[in-house]
Amino acid sequence: MAANILKVALDVPLDRLFDYLDGGYHVDIGQRVLVPFGRRSVVGVVVGISDTSEFALEKLKAISGVFNDEQSLDADTFGLIRFCADYYQYPFGQALLASLPARLRQTQPAVARKQFLYALTPQGEQADVEAIPARQSVQRKVLLALKQGKLNEAALKEISATWRKAVEALQQQGWVFAEQVLAGFGSSNAAVPAPALNDEQSQAVAHVVASTGEFKPFLLHGITGSGKTEVYMQILQQMLADNDGQALVLVPEINLTPQLEARFRNRLPHLPLVSLHSNLSESERLQNWRLAQSGQARIIIGTRLAVFTPIPKLKIVMVDEEHDGSYKQQDSMRYHARDVAMVRAQRTKVPMLMGSATPALETWQNAQTY
Repeated sequence: MAANILKVALDVPLDRLFDYLDGGYHVDIGQRVLVPFGRRSVVGVVVGISDTSEFALEKLKAISGVFNDEQSLDADTFGLIRFCADYYQYPFGQALLASLPARLRQTQPAVARKQFLYALTPQGEQADVEAIPARQSVQRKVLLALKQGKLNEAALKEISATWRKAVEALQQQGWVFAEQVLAGFGSSNAAVPAPALNDEQSQAVAHVVASTGEFKPFLLHGITGSGKTEVYMQILQQMLADNDGQALVLVPEINLTPQLEARFRNRLPHLPLVSLHSNLSESERLQNWRLAQSGQARIIIGTRLAVFTPIPKLKIVMVDEEHDGSYKQQDSMRYHARDVAMVRAQRTKVPMLMGSATPALETWQNAQTY
């Protein structure tokens, strides 16, 4: 019986795969495995299974473990990262492992932190804010905010950095309760009504929505304050209205993410949304990444590294402020996230919308050519 030889990608500066025996484990392509490498154990990703090797079988080592409780990486993700590794001349293994959340590169099982949604109890609904001493200003702010609807941890953090202590005090009084939820998922508050679009905005929405299911790059050219974000939201509302499909929205700077995220949550509370950027804790990023990979998150907002996130039901790619130099990765694999997003949209046959007040010349050309 032929041996199963696993082709494993490792985070090492060599542009090659490494052969390992399966060691009696059942392993699928796309799974993370633990392998011996020199005198240490490292995490790798299985990208192929063969019955032959350029080395003698007796010289091959067996994997020492497999992470079976995780969803495997898909072929689309492999294909995109392989393209980038070839195009930007970077080792495939390093590119692949760098695209994963930090906890998936560690040798221990990856566990995400639990997330909670906070709401008022019946007693809390009846509670008078004036009953809280004036010096407990954070408690007052939290109570007032919860009277408007349920809040997740991100929303409470915007009220105050010391929100946890305030919530604990309100819980002790029996005014607030917590329910565990999937990280990144918004509240059940009613959506903020959409404003009426002008003729140019309406035409932009119609053109993009009409391209569902085919690759076509669009440039949304408008000055700051001209309503580009509103166009984004109306497109998402229409393209994701069938309870299926996901959208990737890239932003250049981390400090733009909470602002855009808040607007999307207010307007599209029925669409589960997650964010991916370096200001998140390792646990939060892992949880949000998994929600995107599973298809449960419908909108994924992130900075340049988010372009490699597995999104199985991708329907549209959006790049806000596409001209911004922050989309260029300056170390490790030096890629341009806008260009990688273009390749991803083309490979998955979905429309791509790029917004800017001062578009790059290449973006202008791409929008004119297709």
